[in-house]
Amino acid sequence: MIKTSPYLLAAAIGAQFLLPPSPALARSESDGSGELAALIGDWRVGPVVTKDGAFAYCIAEGRFDNGQSLVIARSRQGELNIGIAMSAAHLTRGASWPVTLVLGGDFKRQRQAVAADPNMLVVANGADEPLFQALSRDGSLKINGPHDAIGYQLSGTGKAMAGLKDCSERADSQPAAPLGSVASTPLQLPPALKRLLAEAGFKTIGLMPAAAVPQGLGPADFVWKTDTVVAGMAEFRTEPGQGLSNLSGNALNQLREQRCSQGFSVTEGESANLPRGSFRSVTVACTSSAGIERHIAFLFEFGRTGLYKHFFFEAADPGAAIHDREAIARVLKQAESH
Repeated sequence: MIKTSPYLLAAAIGAQFLLPPSPALARSESDGSGELAALIGDWRVGPVVTKDGAFAYCIAEGRFDNGQSLVIARSRQGELNIGIAMSAAHLTRGASWPVTLVLGGDFKRQRQAVAADPNMLVVANGADEPLFQALSRDGSLKINGPHDAIGYQLSGTGKAMAGLKDCSERADSQPAAPLGSVASTPLQLPPALKRLLAEAGFKTIGLMPAAAVPQGLGPADFVWKTDTVVAGMAEFRTEPGQGLSNLSGNALNQLREQRCSQGFSVTEGESANLPRGSFRSVTVACTSSAGIERHIAFLFEFGRTGLYKHFFFEAADPGAAIHDREAIARVLKQAESH
C-alpha cells in the first residue's frame, strides 16, 4: 500500500542539493554481474488519492526479488515519474545526483534522481511519451548512477502501462479502489527561494503543488501564483559539456512539442554574462490545441559551477508574465554580479 508523502508528483523536491551518490543503487556495474531483479507476481495498477478522496495520480507498482518495488506514476497530463521503494535505505532526504535510464539496451534518458523520502528514490520525467512506450515493452530497465547501478527485468509491462494510461485518463471518474493516499503536508518554499521572492517585491504568493505545473513546463521543483501569473522554478546540476544555450533550448523545444501546437513565437530578451554565471531571457507566445493563447516568460540562469536554474511565468497577459520575470531577474543579476 502506497501511503507516504506526495513523492511521486512533487517531482524534484530538494533537487537544489547535490550530494554524493547513495548506496541506493546497490548493484554495481563494476562487479560485472549485470544481474536484473525479477518481478514477483503481477503489477498492481490504480489511482492514488488525496486525504479528502480527490484524484492525485495513478501508479503501476511491481515487487521484485531484490526486496524493492518499482513504482511508475502517471498524472492526468501524462507526466511520468519512476520511483524505487527500498526498505531501510536510509537515504538523505533531498539528496540528488544524475542518473541514466536505459531501457532495452539502446533507449536512454539523462535524468536526476532525488531522495524524496528516506526509503524512496524518485526520477522525474515530465510528459515523455517515447519513454512511456519504452516502458510498455518487455525487456529491461537499468538506472545507472555516477558510481553504481541497478536493473530490473520488465515483464507484463504492456498490460500494466495500458492500465496506467487508462487510469490516468479516467482521473475524474475512478471506479477502482485507491491503491494508496497522499499525505496532506503543508506546502513550503525553501528559505533561499522565499527570500528571493521577497526581495523581488512579492508580498503575497499562493503556493501550488509541483504537480500543478502547466503542461510543457515541467517537471518543476516549486510552483506558485501571483495575481494572474502562474510561476515556477526548476534547479539541478548539469553534466559536463552542457551550456546555457543547449539547456534553455531544450526547455523551449519541450514547450513547443507538448503544448504549442498552433504557432510558436519566441522573443529574445536580455542576455548577460556575469562573473558568477550567465542569463537568458525569452518570452514565448503560442496557441494550444484548444485555441487558447498563452504567454510564457522564461528566465534561464547557468552558474559557473554547473548549477542550472530556470524560471517560468505564464499568464494570459504578456505584460504580467514579463513583469514578474523581470522582478526576479533584477535580484538574481544583482547577486551574481558581485
